[in-house]
Amino acid sequence: MSCPHIEEMKKKNDSTKEKRAAIEEMKAKYGFREPDRGNLDDPSIKWRKQKPDYTIANWSWMTGKTQNHAKGSLEDVVENLVKAWESELSHKPDLDQWNTIEKDKFTIQTNGGRVVEATEAVTIGSYNSLMEACPAYQEYDIGQDFDASHSMFHDAFTEGFSWEVLKVLCGPPAVVFTWRHWAKFTGEFRGRNGQGKLVELFGLARITVSDKLKVQAVEIFMDADEFMHKLEGKNGDDTGKSSNKASILIGSGVDETAIEKLTKKMEKQSLRHT
Repeated sequence: MSCPHIEEMKKKNDSTKEKRAAIEEMKAKYGFREPDRGNLDDPSIKWRKQKPDYTIANWSWMTGKTQNHAKGSLEDVVENLVKAWESELSHKPDLDQWNTIEKDKFTIQTNGGRVVEATEAVTIGSYNSLMEACPAYQEYDIGQDFDASHSMFHDAFTEGFSWEVLKVLCGPPAVVFTWRHWAKFTGEFRGRNGQGKLVELFGLARITVSDKLKVQAVEIFMDADEFMHKLEGKNGDDTGKSSNKASILIGSGVDETAIEKLTKKMEKQSLRHT
């Protein structure tokens, strides 16, 4: 007799292996690089639950990102720094083990709202820190529950909730940049099936760093209510395409993934040689 739990774990392991193979193929074909989140293999790390496996998250990021920043560029450096910081916030409960911030100076603030310090952020998590002033989010009475906030989005975005830097406008030490957060709505949000449609959130950020690139302050500017309304199906946009409002913030160029752009370029190069 088969055990449902074992069968589910087997399917997950098979999916992870498939995603790993796809990642290696994209790295070889397109020159993509996986995000650098620091040394996750350090045996001294105390994980909140367990060491994270970013295979599926990296696959989702690679297949859906619109930018392909040059290695070592300011965009590349900022993107990796933010991903490393988010990883520590989500998975390391001991602030003394964080390598991305200046603990005594670190703060988070969204849309000019309440300032959240490091000691509070590590307890309540990223979503509660960043979406405290979002009325649509607060309707779900998450409060400051770390696990509840993460479960809300993990249940909706079963293949990960990806994030990329679009364009760095200035800095450091005060780095200002535009960004994109997206996911395939493959799961359920409060009983609503997403049918695999694309959900996106665009915003602006200002991150203050030290001369050693340690994060001192994170300031985020975004319309989180619009994003929540997409999950709830309230905004009438059920097409799975980018919102036209995004062009107001970051201009054109995000209508195609980096893979689509590179594939077209490769096809044009191939035609020239035939």
